[in-house]
This record gives sequence, structure tokens and C-alpha cells, in this order.
Amino acid sequence: MATSLTGSNKSKNVILYVDDESNNLIGFKSVFRRHFKVYTATSGVEGLEILAKHPVQLVISDQRMPKMTGTQFLKQVADNYPDIMRIILTGYSDYEATLAAINEGKVHKYLMKPWDAEVLKDVIDDALSIHGLRQENKELLHNLQKINTELDRFVYSASHDLRAPIASLIGLMNLANNTDDAHEIKELLKLGEKVLVQLDIFIKEIADYSRNAKANIEIESIELQSFFEDILDHYKFYDDSIQIEKTIEVDENLKISSDKSRLRAILNNLVSNAIRYSDLDKPTPFLKLSATTSKHESKNEIIIKVADNGRGILAEHLNKIYEMFYRATDSKTGSGLGLFIVKETVEKLGGKISVESNYATGTTFTLYFPQTPRTITE
Repeated sequence: MATSLTGSNKSKNVILYVDDESNNLIGFKSVFRRHFKVYTATSGVEGLEILAKHPVQLVISDQRMPKMTGTQFLKQVADNYPDIMRIILTGYSDYEATLAAINEGKVHKYLMKPWDAEVLKDVIDDALSIHGLRQENKELLHNLQKINTELDRFVYSASHDLRAPIASLIGLMNLANNTDDAHEIKELLKLGEKVLVQLDIFIKEIADYSRNAKANIEIESIELQSFFEDILDHYKFYDDSIQIEKTIEVDENLKISSDKSRLRAILNNLVSNAIRYSDLDKPTPFLKLSATTSKHESKNEIIIKVADNGRGILAEHLNKIYEMFYRATDSKTGSGLGLFIVKETVEKLGGKISVESNYATGTTFTLYFPQTPRTITE
């Protein structure tokens, strides 16, 4: 069934049409420019130059051209840009050339000249639909490979990090069973408590990772001033937290539409890290939470910052801190999952994260979130 040539294509797929007759190029562009972004070229050489500079989804080529035939041109396209769909236009007498185009140029379809606009539009739509499906399949395959790699690494590292504290507890229990000294038993119990706290944190991070991957996004309006106050209130009795000056700076009445539990998980991780890696030898250790709207009129986003003047991160670690189970310090208190989960969760909410850190000076994590849920994707 013929497809109407009226209207426009929202995605504006890009087509390259190659033909040595300028009238054909003008006619093609005038018919299809409403539907697609169209590049034209008068030779295969010129067509290859365009492909080297611009992303193209579909190439349509005439067969009979001087110096380089359509078959020769499309063979080079197939070799260098295999994802691009290819269509050739031939005359009735070009039977052998048509077979060569199919075998060498791996064309999606060939059409007889002169082309009919309605028929050609149907063929173009079909080719672009196949191209889109192939790209989706490639992305799905890439994501599946990423998930499998992460799963393998997760199982290996998680099993180690779960068994290590259990082994420590067994050792502490054996020591306790072999002594009658009440003071020594009390010290062993304290050590056991620390091990259990770390194990609890690790299990919570695993739960956060699973929840972020599977749970639906639930959007609600969040008033950031009170939300930040609640976050910091949770940590006021943590070890050494009382020595850290905590401040909040939020634009007046600023709200964000987002998933509250996920946003809380992100900030809890960043705040707990700031406290855990604080530098209490400094005169005024601080932790600052801030939020403001973007100053750029074209960007409808909220910028949240978690800043501290703690130990900082060595430059050599900065490009690796979001990797699963990566530890930027020799400390055994962290699981190496926290910042990986933070980045995954931020991206789940349609946001971005960046970090600035200087060793022994401090660290600032900056989060960029869409202000409205329309740009947040599942």
C-alpha cells in the first residue's frame, strides 16, 4: 500500500542520494526533504566524502555513473559503513549490474528507473525501519553483555565480601570461647559489632542496586530544603559526625519532581562518604549540601552539590571511582559498590554526575537532574 508523501518525519532520518544527473538530485530532494534530512552527491567519491563527515542511515545510489558505478560505490559503503542501509536504482538492461549490487553491495533493495515517489517512499520507510530495529538489537546486545560482565564480577566480589566478615566473626567467636577474661570478651564483642555493621552496609548496598535496577520510578514533588535537613539529621549521631560543620544552601522554595527513595539513596551514599572520609585534623571540617536551578535558560535542570574538605581522592582514581567494587583507598570499610550504585541511579533518573577532588583538600560531587519528570526515563 502506498504511503502518503504529506507530513514530516519527526526523527529526521538522514539519507544520502548519489546520482550524476543534477536534475534527479534536485527532484529527489524537493520530494523527500519534508520527511528526511537529505544529502546529495554527484559521484561515489563525493558520496564517500559526505559519509566520512556525517552520520547517515540510508544511501540511495544510481547504478550508471562515470568513474565509479553504483555497485562499486555501495560495495565501499558496505565495507566501511556496514550499518548503513543501501538501495540501488537501475535500468531494465542492467540485470548483471543488479546482481552484482545485491552480491557485492549487499543492497536492501533495487528499484527500476525512473522511480515513482510513492513506491520509493515505501521502500525508504521499510529500509529505515529495519535500520532502526538493527540499532535497537545492537544496543540490547551491548546492554546484555554489560549486564553479564557486571553479574560475573558482582557474584565473584560479593561472595568474597560476604564471606570475609563471616570468617572474621567466626574467628572472634573462637577467641571469645577460649578466654574467661570479661574485658577481652567485651573488646571482641565490639570488634564483632563493627564487622556486623559493615556487613549490614554491604547488604543494604546490594539491596539498593537491585531496587534501582528493577523497581518502577515513582515521581513526586520533593521540597529540597526539608529533604536535605532530613538526610543530614540521619547522620548526626554517627562516629565523628558531631565534629563536622554541616550546612545547607537551597534556592528558596526549590522543589524537584523525582523519585524520592532513589534520590535519598544517592545523597545518603555521598553524605556518608563525606563523613567517613572527613579530615578531622583540619580546623573546621565541613560538609555542605546545596541546590540551585541552572543559570542557562536553555537548560531546565536542578544542580545539587555535595561538598566537603575531607581527605580527597587522588587524581589517578577519579576516572575509575564509578566502577563496580572499585576502591579508591586502601580502607577495608567500603564495599566499592556505593559510587557505582550512585551513578547508575543518577542515570536512571535522567541525570548526570561529575566530581572534582584534590587529595588532602576535599571533594565536590555535582548532580544534574531534570527539573520535571518528562525527561526522566525508565
